[in-house]
Amino acid sequence: MPTRRLRLSTVKNSIARKKIAAFFSIHRKLGINGGRNVEDWKFTQQDPSEALAKLHFFSIKKKHAYGEVEARITVKEFATAKTTDMKFFAVADIELNQKSMKFQPCGWAETLMGALMECLRNLRKFEYESPELPPQTSEDGSQL
Repeated sequence: MPTRRLRLSTVKNSIARKKIAAFFSIHRKLGINGGRNVEDWKFTQQDPSEALAKLHFFSIKKKHAYGEVEARITVKEFATAKTTDMKFFAVADIELNQKSMKFQPCGWAETLMGALMECLRNLRKFEYESPELPPQTSEDGSQL
């Protein structure tokens, strides 16, 4: 009788080990307990219409006729995208080509680097035209 109990307990321990291993395997895949396969922030979105996005920030200096201007680029990483090529969206905070037709550099891609590169390509393609300052006048109203 003791040998039978021993075999039964060995079988139960084996089944328990498999269940525990499966449990931890699932948690690692979901990014729980230090797993690195999936980012868990994406699971907080309840409805795709919320357009939950993680923001990545970059900065670059663009030279123009009157000096330099700093452009800040924000890349949005969407939790769910309508298509795979729209997962990352990058947009600069400045407008270019202001005097003829304003253009705000941006870029879409399936990777962060791709969206950033497309936005930078558009940023480099057009000139920054600084707004003209109004002519200065003195206290008596004459132009300086």
